Amino acid sequence: YRQPAPGKHSIAEIVAHMEYWRTSFVDQLKGGSTSLSGESPDNWPDVKVLKKQGWQNQLNAFDDTHQQLVTLLNKSKALPEELISNLNGLVDHDIYHIGQIGLIKSLVKELSYQTTISIA
Repeated sequence: YRQPAPGKHSIAEIVAHMEYWRTSFVDQLKGGSTSLSGESPDNWPDVKVLKKQGWQNQLNAFDDTHQQLVTLLNKSKALPEELISNLNGLVDHDIYHIGQIGLIKSLVKELSYQTTISIA
């Protein structure tokens, strides 16, 4: 839950944000409409809420959205153009945030190492 810098999102926050938008696309694939909004507090949940949820539960929910996407896409014969566009956007969105996660992991590891060295 550690933020790489003040005001910057933690890995847990990014994973929750990705899950939020994946859930929206799963709903669209099931024929529903999405009421999700970039302005919703669920889009970027507070770290306190995420800590209460627990990391393993968060990972399970994230994995569940992945499994649902794979299952629904495998069942789809053809997607309307709008859903293809949304799928492309979701893939781009995930790639972007996965890159952020990699950078944050490197930064946090480096900061931890530097803290260990300066304490010694």
